[in-house]
Amino acid sequence: MASINPEPTVRALEPAKSVPGVRTIIKYSGGIDLVLRVNLFVTTLAPLILITTSKQTVFFRTPYPPYGSSLSAKFTDAPALIFAVSALSLACLYSIITALISFLALRKQAARSTKLMFSICVMDLVLLGIVAAAAGAAGEVSYIGLRGNKGARWQKICNVFDTYCLHIGFSDLFTSSAALTLIFLIILFILTLLPNNNG
Repeated sequence: MASINPEPTVRALEPAKSVPGVRTIIKYSGGIDLVLRVNLFVTTLAPLILITTSKQTVFFRTPYPPYGSSLSAKFTDAPALIFAVSALSLACLYSIITALISFLALRKQAARSTKLMFSICVMDLVLLGIVAAAAGAAGEVSYIGLRGNKGARWQKICNVFDTYCLHIGFSDLFTSSAALTLIFLIILFILTLLPNNNG
């Protein structure tokens, strides 16, 4: 009859400190966090500027008086872009606050509180959802502007309002970069919590 071995058969995971790449990331996690938060600020401020300055007016000649008319496209015409501006404003403000916290912790060279780090990580997760939704909203507006929607009978407008569409398209690119930055911040937090990461 086979004996029962009380020893666990699953080998323990290799400690994080023995993995060179993780060890380096953990060692410089404060500096990496600050750089990522500054990057978050840039990637949320840039699309804010692009969207809010996207107004374009196009003039048309007509054969009847007054022999011309104009059409304008601006971000307030699309509720999705109003949401994107609100979400990006929140993310930009958040990035300033957390970058200051990260800078002060790095300057004092003090160990950051685990509770504070956890709270910031939870906020990063919430903000990731908001920023990803903003990227989707801006992407939807730029796609419909570029291709239109035959089913809903929405005409494409980027052949007329080219500057407007360029602004919205590039803002979507920056907003997606902001979402990616938040993912990196969350991964960094998880790495710093790995067991045996100090020593």
